[in-house]
Amino acid sequence: MVTNVSSIIRHMATVATILMAFGFTSNAQRMAKLSVPVDTLKARAAADGERYNALLTRFIAADTTLSVEEAALVYYGYYDAPIERKTSSFTERVNALDSLKAGNYEAAFTMLSNLIENNPVAAQNIYKAYICAKHTGRAEEAKSLLFKSLLLARVIMASGNGKTLETALYVNEISDEYFFLYDIVKVARIKGQQLKIHDGHSYDILTIEESGKTVDIYFLPLMSASEMFLN
Repeated sequence: MVTNVSSIIRHMATVATILMAFGFTSNAQRMAKLSVPVDTLKARAAADGERYNALLTRFIAADTTLSVEEAALVYYGYYDAPIERKTSSFTERVNALDSLKAGNYEAAFTMLSNLIENNPVAAQNIYKAYICAKHTGRAEEAKSLLFKSLLLARVIMASGNGKTLETALYVNEISDEYFFLYDIVKVARIKGQQLKIHDGHSYDILTIEESGKTVDIYFLPLMSASEMFLN
């Protein structure tokens, strides 16, 4: 399903409010939250592979009728659903990002496309592929990739507010923390990162800087790097 511009604009407007939600202005807006916990979404994906596959297919096709809840099930349930998953090496991802940084957009797009084929919900790869598609004249693919990356950002935003351990933002993997902060929130700088163990979970606390103000953002990555590449 081809992504239309109005859907992208709608999601961009929604995602933009995260800047206010982190307290950079006094006009913080309340964000809609997931109606069910992430653990429940993961369990639903594990229990119903047919439904999960149908939703994943719609997500891959950039179906603009997907709700945030449906996209959340696709994203958070990916490693629990009874589906065939392919793996990519850490080196493949590094090579793709290095090519992008060097301005080799065509090569980077090819590599990122392969990474996305192996993991269609890897948010950072999707957004970086969007940048490459835009620079190589792939207008329709760029719109589709932008829509999907913004929808995943909206899903992450709906998982919490990132202000405390109890309201941490859930991400599938650590790279999605950087996707969220650098590519979506557009923070000027990440000053530091620390790990905190709480109730048996490993949380990442990233300190960001914006206009001379520092804020701690709490993330709960569901997969470690080793788990992700071995899954």
